[in-house]
Amino acid sequence: MNLKKEQHDKGENKNRILLVDDDSVVRQELIGLINQTPNFVVCAEAENVSQALTAAENNQVDLAIVATSMKGTTYVQVVEKIKLQRPNLPVLTIPTSEFLLK
Repeated sequence: MNLKKEQHDKGENKNRILLVDDDSVVRQELIGLINQTPNFVVCAEAENVSQALTAAENNQVDLAIVATSMKGTTYVQVVEKIKLQRPNLPVLTIPTSEFLLK
């Protein structure tokens, strides 16, 4: 296998995603959907603010996707804390429960 193919297979040429949702079933479904797209790969996942901050710090992340319905916190608080740590990281919020019901 050539080096370019190996890098692509490892996600090195893809946009690396941090996925934040407190529901493990939803996370797994979204990971499957995202990883099927040619230009994206989920490189880290988190179920709460603390895990999200650790993942954003310890991984080379290009985009964070944050669920709008999380228990114990609001997505606004999650986004604010991520942006304090990584101000240039784009963050996309999605209403996961409504998304998966359709």
